[in-house]
Amino acid sequence: MTNIRFIIKALPFLLATSFAIAQEEKATELDSITVTATKQPEIHANKDLGKVEVVSTDELSRRGFDSISEALQKSSSATIGGSRSWAQGVDLRGQGEDAWGMNKGVRVMIDGVPADVNKSHGSNDLDSIIGIEEIDHIEVLPGGGAVQYGDGARGGAVNIITKGYTKDKLSIGLKGNSFLHGRSGGSVSLDTAKKLFDGLAFAVNAERQNKNGYRDFVKDRNTRMNARAFIHFNDDNRLTLAYGYSKNQWNGFDSLTLDEAQDNPRQNTPHDTSITTRRRASADFVSNVSGSLKLSANAFWKNEQTPGSWSNFEDDIVGGRVGAKFSYADKSYVQGGLAHENHIGDTTYVSGNVASVKKKSNGIWLMNHHQFNHLFSLAAGARYEKTKYAYNYSGAYTNDSNHFAAELTPRLHYSDSGSVYARFVRGFITPNPAQFRGTKSTPNPSGYGRPISTYFMVDDLKPATFNTFEIGGSNDFGHTQLDYAVYHQITQDDIATVGDVHGNTTLSYAYNIDKTRRTGLEIGLKHTIGNQLSLYENLNVVDAKRQSGEQKGEKVPYVAKVKATAGVNYAWTDHFDTFADLTYYAKAKDNTNKDTKPYALVDVGAKYQYKGFSVSGGVRNVFDKKYYAFQGSATGQGGTTTLYDPADGRNLYVNLKYEFF
Repeated sequence: MTNIRFIIKALPFLLATSFAIAQEEKATELDSITVTATKQPEIHANKDLGKVEVVSTDELSRRGFDSISEALQKSSSATIGGSRSWAQGVDLRGQGEDAWGMNKGVRVMIDGVPADVNKSHGSNDLDSIIGIEEIDHIEVLPGGGAVQYGDGARGGAVNIITKGYTKDKLSIGLKGNSFLHGRSGGSVSLDTAKKLFDGLAFAVNAERQNKNGYRDFVKDRNTRMNARAFIHFNDDNRLTLAYGYSKNQWNGFDSLTLDEAQDNPRQNTPHDTSITTRRRASADFVSNVSGSLKLSANAFWKNEQTPGSWSNFEDDIVGGRVGAKFSYADKSYVQGGLAHENHIGDTTYVSGNVASVKKKSNGIWLMNHHQFNHLFSLAAGARYEKTKYAYNYSGAYTNDSNHFAAELTPRLHYSDSGSVYARFVRGFITPNPAQFRGTKSTPNPSGYGRPISTYFMVDDLKPATFNTFEIGGSNDFGHTQLDYAVYHQITQDDIATVGDVHGNTTLSYAYNIDKTRRTGLEIGLKHTIGNQLSLYENLNVVDAKRQSGEQKGEKVPYVAKVKATAGVNYAWTDHFDTFADLTYYAKAKDNTNKDTKPYALVDVGAKYQYKGFSVSGGVRNVFDKKYYAFQGSATGQGGTTTLYDPADGRNLYVNLKYEFF
């Protein structure tokens, strides 16, 4: 009865608010400043190399996503794994625990450059780096990117494309959410763009977020600001300068035993505030030298600081890329480039000791796509990358390594609306520089407080290499679009971690797993019926298993055998539409080889927009499904106590936005 009352109360509020306000929209065209379109985004990924899933700005707005994690979790291909209290990661194609924290199995970027630094500690929080309001669209490339993007693209790549503007703009947004038991929160955002004169425009996005979590005492406060300057020297040459700042203040949670989670999943004890400050700057230059030659150059810097009671972390990355694309015939081209990244991480302990890690990478890549005729095309490319490490803590350690990647993709275009391809990808994953440090902890002699940690070098850690074999295709059957892929992947020397990266366990270190196999199937269907009704169904099946070594025969932790999504959108008028989504996760193995619990979530919502005003709202987890965002042991293999992080229960959200011009 409580469930029904909650939904009944929510829907009239949404409908009443939708029709309460309407205001004339004003538009001032911004001459010669054009970056990306809104309704039909400019796709940056190379669609000639395989599947590209696009989460458009319309979808981000319609479904009221409050974070990148929410958007990816509901996408057909990606998931978010791990626990925010110690390590998280974006997962594609069954990476599981091998892609969390310091490990990496998916290349995540913002406008083509790394979204996060190479951590000197284990926590990752993509959501506090960039807000949803800044995003034009998200490109998800399952299994792609080893040649163009390099290190870490085993599962694929995710490229978050920020907004560009075609007009002067000023808008304000308000978001609110509330859980059934009363904890609530929200945010306010400002989005503006202004043309100063022909060829020069500025855009600024700012957001303040203050949210209470599902569990007691959990608070998440974000302050974000991003500024960009768009400089068009002429129709063929443009420069974009960007600076971003974010500060995240988070009061976290304790993991619970099963009895505690079942008795009261919201229970928690107060936690100190964890503060992370991030800054990033970039410059992007694009030149259309001629109708067939395009040049690009990029430079970027990122800094992240996380002070703590026992140690302070600071990570930097400085890098750059230059590239060129030459089109020599219809749908035939050669593209390539150079890439440089320099990671520096410093951990300063209360004792005054400083652990410094450095990782420098230089890469060169080349890709050729040739359209032989209207039936057949072939893409082939290669990448070489050299990595240098330097580590200093109670001794010095250096290491140089060479890495190679390659892709080969023949494609048969058997009709105007259908094609099939085969793809081979060889790639590599290099260790995080901090993974060369192992930790041994002993109880504090005082009998209380944090354990005493000593460190040792993991000097036998090797980079991982992988080979992927894939067959896929797509076909348009009038009102229905079909995408599919089957893949088989073998990873040699997979990088995994024993213990807790924060030193809360007796022993923590990274090591290599001899061989891991991942085999999967992806099927996606989209149906468009008239101008009002659209439906979608997606099925992802993956079997990820250790093939040799001490863990031979065991499943890769936290890889759900099946992820399935389905949904319906219905446009009642040009201004009002509704949706319903279903997301299902099958069981997986945790890091103690115990089964997780399968679960299915249902979300419903609506959006009304008229000229400059829009309102969206809905209910997430409609049936208040009890499930766990994470379960497992901090000690990993050999752990005896399984702990649980209860996930969010049912919650209501409402988003308002008004564009003044």
